[in-house]
Amino acid sequence: RGVWRVLVEGGGRVASAFEQSGLVCRYVMFLAPKIMADSKAKHGFCGDGDRPLSSVQSLSLISVRRLSDDVMLVYEPKKLR
Repeated sequence: RGVWRVLVEGGGRVASAFEQSGLVCRYVMFLAPKIMADSKAKHGFCGDGDRPLSSVQSLSLISVRRLSDDVMLVYEPKKLR
């Protein structure tokens, strides 16, 4: 019994909150061949402050799948040392 999978959809703050809490075991990202030159566009992840590069979560690429002109990337967090 219990929860095995939860799909979390939201903006950059929701994504960042789950990432910073260590609750993410897989990231599924979609890339589309579109260029949006919008200075007000939101980032995929956004937090309250800057962190040094040495403290951010590194990811391992698990799979790449082409979906017509789009691409689906699946990543899992690397273990922190």
